Amino acid sequence: MTQYELTYNALTGGRRVVTTAGTAVQLSTTSTICQLVQITALVTNTAVVFVGGSDVLTTVGSENGTPLNPGDTWEAPMQNLTQVYLDARVSGEGVSYLFFR
Repeated sequence: MTQYELTYNALTGGRRVVTTAGTAVQLSTTSTICQLVQITALVTNTAVVFVGGSDVLTTVGSENGTPLNPGDTWEAPMQNLTQVYLDARVSGEGVSYLFFR
């Protein structure tokens, strides 16, 4: 985990799955202010999940975003959870996440 020089007032978590593989979904559709988000691919996933912007894509040969194998974690400073999208190669797979305010 990377160290950031930020002070957090709260820690909250959640879970998000991709209903239809190949279709990007927002981590949260509700505006949620944050300073840092940490995303972990579910350990029960059977394939890769990609995290990125609204153009994230898991289609083989056209991948876009950061790939997460089951159990892998990605984190970044972020202002709002609505800025983060994910896509999965298998329908019903996804991520758990923590966000710091």
